[in-house]
Amino acid sequence: MVSAALSVSPAAGSPATSAGDWPMTSGGPEHTGEAEGAPAPPLKQVWRRAPGGDGRVSGAAVVAGLAVATGQKTIFGFDPSSGQILWSVPRTAGPLTVPAFGGSEGAGGNGPVVFTEGDRAGNSAVGALDPATRRRLWTFRLDDLVRGSPTVGGNTVFVGSRNRSLYAIDLATGKLRWKVGTRGAVLGSPTVSAGLVFVASEEARTGRARLAALDAGTGRSRWTYSPAHVGFGLSSVTVQGDRAYAGFNDHVVRAFEAATGRVIWSNPVRGAFSPVSTLAATTDSVYALDDIGGVYRFDATSGKHVWDYQLPSFVTSASPLITSGAVYVGLDDGTVAAIDPANGHLRWRTRLSVGAIGAIAPAGDLLLVPASGPRGGMTAFAHDPSALLLDETSPTVLDLGAALANFGGAFIVMMLLLLGVFRFLGRTGSPTWTSGPLPEVGLEEPEEVAGQPGSAEPEPPSTGLRG
Repeated sequence: MVSAALSVSPAAGSPATSAGDWPMTSGGPEHTGEAEGAPAPPLKQVWRRAPGGDGRVSGAAVVAGLAVATGQKTIFGFDPSSGQILWSVPRTAGPLTVPAFGGSEGAGGNGPVVFTEGDRAGNSAVGALDPATRRRLWTFRLDDLVRGSPTVGGNTVFVGSRNRSLYAIDLATGKLRWKVGTRGAVLGSPTVSAGLVFVASEEARTGRARLAALDAGTGRSRWTYSPAHVGFGLSSVTVQGDRAYAGFNDHVVRAFEAATGRVIWSNPVRGAFSPVSTLAATTDSVYALDDIGGVYRFDATSGKHVWDYQLPSFVTSASPLITSGAVYVGLDDGTVAAIDPANGHLRWRTRLSVGAIGAIAPAGDLLLVPASGPRGGMTAFAHDPSALLLDETSPTVLDLGAALANFGGAFIVMMLLLLGVFRFLGRTGSPTWTSGPLPEVGLEEPEEVAGQPGSAEPEPPSTGLRG
């Protein structure tokens, strides 16, 4: 079903991050995923660019007039309005993590760009460069691989590694402030809010998940939480106000009191979560994207399930992005979709043949959509006022009207078939039954069996001897 493109009401809760300022993954150190002023669906493609050679790219970090992303062996800056690549700096090949701008000036000169590099224990590092001069400011060597994007909170860079460690690094100098061990591998991004840093970790052998809150200044533990059940697939943390949210590997979304770790509510979903994915949250709603393509909205206060929509692909590295009138998500099959936050209906979608979709970022009146296929690159979308909106319910939701119509149609077809059978039998006649004795059936007399009454005694077997 389609309808004309109309003006849409804001999503539940007011977005807190300007669409022109998306300095790190999921919009900021709290990873709320909110974007004010980003385009509403339906959308149209306006440009697509890819770095030379391998086209795989990460999601973008955006400040006024500049977007930065990582490629397989580079970190590059580009004009978000046109896609023109402005500069490129080599980095050691590694996972496609989203860079982070530090400081309030962004590209103005005193806001370094922080990025990760390396694909194993021997060459992994965090680096910082000046986006104005492209000069590398510092490099901090890590003990193991980093899969999650770096988070900048104040004047500190936070990053977790596969060897069960969380690092706090001075943004200006690249010196280590502190390092703490975690119970499991840190595969996602740390989250920073109100003097606390939140980190999710998971033990590879046992599937035991653990969420920890630490003092951002010292690394001292404030509280920890582990669910009773185990599994694999734990999201990074999202903080909105005084609450922290995460999707756990036991297929449950949980809300915590951020200061104490008290569980406020929990609600199940159908899948687990990608560790590099975050939830998204406004003041009154929480949005989750599980790793099998399920999109969910929960009431932030009570945890009540409001709606869900099931999309037909897996999710490896995308997170939900909330803007006025839409929840945008990306899937591994190249699908980009917009869900109505009010009722959970699918409003728009397209499919790019460029690989799995990564973390979507707003850039003014555009959406920047990365892809991790060899031909991936970055694609920009803008609002298309001439296109039509969809209005499709989730395939997991029963449409009672359609179900009754289908049942009625099937009932009519069956009745017509039965009527046709009876008419056919009426034309060909029915079997005739007669009364009286049954006809005799010729039965053969049974053969006499040796050793039974009426049979002759058998002769004894010959021994070959004569008397």
